[in-house]
Amino acid sequence: MTKKRILVIDDEVNLGFVISTCLEEFGNWEALTTDNPNEGLSLAQTEKPDAILLEKWIV
Repeated sequence: MTKKRILVIDDEVNLGFVISTCLEEFGNWEALTTDNPNEGLSLAQTEKPDAILLEKWIV
């Protein structure tokens, strides 16, 4: 089965890492992770992930 790609954007680096690791280990996802919202926007445009998980209150 082909893995889906997800972009995780969270300004708490450790939390983003845990979420990405869980998605990769227990789900069928390839995770891209960043703690920078501007980089996240750039990644969304260039990498075209299947889903995006974005922290609501990112600063």
